Amino acid sequence: MEEVKHMVRTVAVTTKGPWDGEKQKRLTPTTTTVRVKSRKLLNSYERKYNTEIPRGIKDSMAPWIEGELAKELKLRKGKDGHKDRKFFTIENYVQMQSFHWSEDFHDYIHEGMRADYTNLLNTHCYTSARLREVCQAVYGDLEVILASKDGIPEFRLKFAKRICKGTEKNQ
Repeated sequence: MEEVKHMVRTVAVTTKGPWDGEKQKRLTPTTTTVRVKSRKLLNSYERKYNTEIPRGIKDSMAPWIEGELAKELKLRKGKDGHKDRKFFTIENYVQMQSFHWSEDFHDYIHEGMRADYTNLLNTHCYTSARLREVCQAVYGDLEVILASKDGIPEFRLKFAKRICKGTEKNQ
């Protein structure tokens, strides 16, 4: 039991929390983060050494992390542990595109690849499609609609999500 607690304590001490821009320092991790990482560590330990940690010890780790360890290391929990959601803003988009087109020093085989990657990023940002759907899409899966409404051009991109819905005959 003490060895497992030592391993979990090591995980908690070495885990970096999120960066707080207002305080200009790194915050401590949340108890949820420590629990998830310690669970992964214990499971991989069991697989690597072909052993089993008793269920009672595993189950006793969550209350210990939430209580004693959180007090000892001042881990954040509850509402203190969660930051507000941040959304993709116009400034983020401009920064991403300017990096991709002018500050990215990767040697592309062909400049058309840079345009393909930009379209992939745009499609992922502005549609409900997942990246895997976009990457696996073929011409039959995409429907592009160009129209004019009240003199304003309108562009729509629609995916036929046969692959992810399991309706593809080759699955």
